[in-house]
Amino acid sequence: MNLTGQKKQILDMLSEAGDEGVTNRDLNLVAFRYSARIDDLKKKGFDIRSKRVKGSLWRFILVRPVLVTPQAPKPPPGKPTGPAQQSLFEITHFGEATLYAPKEQT
Repeated sequence: MNLTGQKKQILDMLSEAGDEGVTNRDLNLVAFRYSARIDDLKKKGFDIRSKRVKGSLWRFILVRPVLVTPQAPKPPPGKPTGPAQQSLFEITHFGEATLYAPKEQT
């Protein structure tokens, strides 16, 4: 999962805060529309709960720890990837992953 910008900042804040959570006042410093970013994170599967503290003050808590699956490493820079190098391989794309399989020789 690739999170960037405000969503990443909010998720980092929630993760660091633990059970204590983060108030809407703190989240408002990151994103004026923090509630939309919280909703985006919930749609991605994060369990975020809200609790009213007093008046218009709310506390947001990330319930479960977040396990992020590392992305496959990119090939080192400068490695040849031109047609001469790829001619011996079938190239299949799966979303962001690319599979290089030997071609059958005829």
